Amino acid sequence: MARHPLMRPYYDRHGAAHYPDVENDTMRPRTGAWIALREKGHMLMVIADNACGVPELPGGGVDKGEALFEAALRELQEEAQISLSPHSCEVLAEYQQSVNFYADDRAEYWDYAQNFFLIQQTGTSLYHKTIDSVPEGRRLWLSVEQMDFSAIHYFHAMAIKAFIK
Repeated sequence: MARHPLMRPYYDRHGAAHYPDVENDTMRPRTGAWIALREKGHMLMVIADNACGVPELPGGGVDKGEALFEAALRELQEEAQISLSPHSCEVLAEYQQSVNFYADDRAEYWDYAQNFFLIQQTGTSLYHKTIDSVPEGRRLWLSVEQMDFSAIHYFHAMAIKAFIK
């Protein structure tokens, strides 16, 4: 593997470093948006079937021409099967980070602009104690205390820490 001596590592969802082969691998730009839905001291998480059992915030890629918050709400619906309109929730905080991400389920290297929205729903409570099946995996609510002991997605943990500090 030909690795440039100044090449920065790309980290997977577990926090393990990967180094692209500069001759064969492509590092592509990508933008993503996620929802951190907090309710009753818990945060909504999803575990996608392709994500190696790692809890993460619902979200993902932003489509061309799509606003970041709009993309985050669309991804919330796709991944967690929860539909919220922008008028039914309040954005409490936003967090942005640029990361070098190795998508281990695709063997791809992404220069990833990540945007996180901490929200609270107005009206009906969504929190419940059970783990639910959704088309792409499972959804569950983790307490803030549980997050310290869970193998949460490496980069999502950074956003969550910024929100709950």
